[in-house]
Amino acid sequence: MATGASSTVLRWDLARRLRELRLSAELTIEDVAKELMCSPAKVSRMETAGRGIQPRDVRDLCRFYKVTDEVREELMAMARDARRPGWWHDYRTLDEQTKTFIGLETSASAILMLESRAVPGLMQTRDYTETLLRGLLPPEEQAGVEEMVELRQKRIERVRSGEVSLEVLADETVFRRDFGRPDILRRQIQQLIDFSTYDNVQLRILPFSAPASPGIHGSFQHLALASNPPSEFVFIEGLRGHFLIDRETDVARFLRAYESTKIHTLPPEETHDWLRSLLTGSA
Repeated sequence: MATGASSTVLRWDLARRLRELRLSAELTIEDVAKELMCSPAKVSRMETAGRGIQPRDVRDLCRFYKVTDEVREELMAMARDARRPGWWHDYRTLDEQTKTFIGLETSASAILMLESRAVPGLMQTRDYTETLLRGLLPPEEQAGVEEMVELRQKRIERVRSGEVSLEVLADETVFRRDFGRPDILRRQIQQLIDFSTYDNVQLRILPFSAPASPGIHGSFQHLALASNPPSEFVFIEGLRGHFLIDRETDVARFLRAYESTKIHTLPPEETHDWLRSLLTGSA
């Protein structure tokens, strides 16, 4: 799997650069829209990565902002590369929200996960993922389950290869729910034990005995990208869709919740032993 900045990350970086140039030029979105002869909404979408940015738009913006030839060529190259589809675009069942998330995840150097519902996706066995999705998805979406299972296994490759560091806080509830298939849960727990020996993985259990903590609010993921400047995102998944949060103050709030919850978790060594005790039936 290719490493480095994905087309999704390039689109976000380009959007940020264009917004910075407009602000430096002391121009409003309306000023730019008038110059480009387009709607202010289109300019806003370009500056928030809400849409792909056409190279010709970048060319026109660079001329309007009076940037140097060097900066123009750099931004034009970013615009061209940002339009190249990533490997995940081959999966037909993905909506645009999921494509954006996977594009960011693919370029993340570090991922923090707080999970209170199911085994974290980047640590799931194939059988566990399929059983989970069969129960979650309505009948009309069942046809895409096999493709989604394959996609998740491909995403897990980055964890196995050590390309990304992964730290997980998981509620004990996650390991008590077998979906009526205890054999699948046992194989899943064994895989978690294996994962916990990786140098780039840290798994911590939040036991039932822990006091109340912010983690009770629900599951989320934090993605840290080694971009320039570094970027951080929080991803939340639910019945109403996927939500990406990139506002600095909001991301910081989730990180505080993560750290406050982490205080009450078992250390990695104790978590490893606890998982083994589940297999022996002593926990």
